[in-house]
Amino acid sequence: MNGLAICGLLALGSAGNAFTAPLRPQDVLAKRAGELPRAEAGAWTGWTEAVGLPDELVAGYARALEAWRARDFPGVLTATWPLLEATPDHPALLHLAGHAQFRLRRYGECAALLTRLVAHVPGQVGRTRHLAHAWNELGQVDRALVHYDRVLQAAPGDQEARRGRALARWRLGAVGAALRDLGELLAARPEHAGAWLLRARILVDQEEAEQALLALARHRALDPDEPEAAFLEARALMDLGRSEEAAVARTRFESLEAIAAAARPLEGKLLLRPWDLDLHRALAEVRLGAGQAQRARSALIGLARAARLRLQTGPAAAPEVRASITAHLQWAEARLGELDAAAPREVR
Repeated sequence: MNGLAICGLLALGSAGNAFTAPLRPQDVLAKRAGELPRAEAGAWTGWTEAVGLPDELVAGYARALEAWRARDFPGVLTATWPLLEATPDHPALLHLAGHAQFRLRRYGECAALLTRLVAHVPGQVGRTRHLAHAWNELGQVDRALVHYDRVLQAAPGDQEARRGRALARWRLGAVGAALRDLGELLAARPEHAGAWLLRARILVDQEEAEQALLALARHRALDPDEPEAAFLEARALMDLGRSEEAAVARTRFESLEAIAAAARPLEGKLLLRPWDLDLHRALAEVRLGAGQAQRARSALIGLARAARLRLQTGPAAAPEVRASITAHLQWAEARLGELDAAAPREVR
C-alpha cells in the first residue's frame, strides 16, 4: 500500500479502545462519507504520520490495519468508521478508509474521504494517487489529471500515479504526453503488465499496429490470460491485413472473455465477503479449469491466506467448522504444489 507510513503505528501498542460496539459490514457499507462529522478547518494542520495516534484510537486502528493486510476491505471500514465519528477527519483514518473504499470500487466514497484528507493535510498529497484514480473512474478526467500532477510533483517516483496520468492524458487527447509517461514508467518498471497493455491500447487507437503488437508481445509474456490484450491483438492484425491471424486472436479473445465472465462475479462477491472460502475455492476452480496457472496461483494463495486467518481468529469455532476450513486449506496447498511441480515442464 502506498500510504501513510502507518505500519509503524502498531508499535504504539494496543491501548484500550472505547469504540467496541460491533458494526456489521452491511451496516457500514450503507453509510456515506457525507454523514461523518467534520473537523474544523485547521484541526489537523501540520499532522504527519510521525505524530502517530492518540491512545484511544490505537486498538481500533490496529484492527483496521489487520483487516487491510487480510484484504478485508469491509473490515477496514467497520474498524475505522466509529473512530472517524468520534475523532472527525483524523488523517490516518481518512487515508486508510479512503483506500478501502477504492478497493471496494466505491469511487465516489473514496473521493469524498480523500478530498477531506488533502484539505486538512495538503502536505500528504503525494500519498493520495487513489483520489486521482477515483476521479478517473468517475469520468472527471480533467480533475484527475490536475491531481495526478500534484501527486507526481510531491512523489515523482510513484509509477502507479504516472500510469494513471497517462490514461487521463490519453482520454483528453494528449497522446504524445501519455506515451511519454508510459515510456518513463516502463524504463523504471519494464515488468509492469498494465503499462504495456495501456501502451498497446493507445497505439491501436492511433493505428500504429506494428508498435502495438510489440507492446502486446511484452504484455503477453507477463500476463498471458488478459482478454483485452487478445482483443487488441485481433484489431491490430486486422489493421495490417493479416486476417487469418486476426481470426485466431479473436477466437482467443472470446475464450478468455468467457473465462473472465465466469470469474468476475466471484471476484466481485469476494470484495464484500473476503472470508467466504467457498467463493475463493470456486474462483480457483475457474482458473484451474481454464489452465490459467498464473491467475489460479493468485486465487489459491487468496484461499490459503483466508483459511489460515480464519483458523487463527476463530479458535473457539465448532470442530466441524474448523475441519471444513482445514480441508479448504489442504486443498489449496495441494493445488499449489501441483502448479509448482508443473512449472518446470511449462518452462521447458
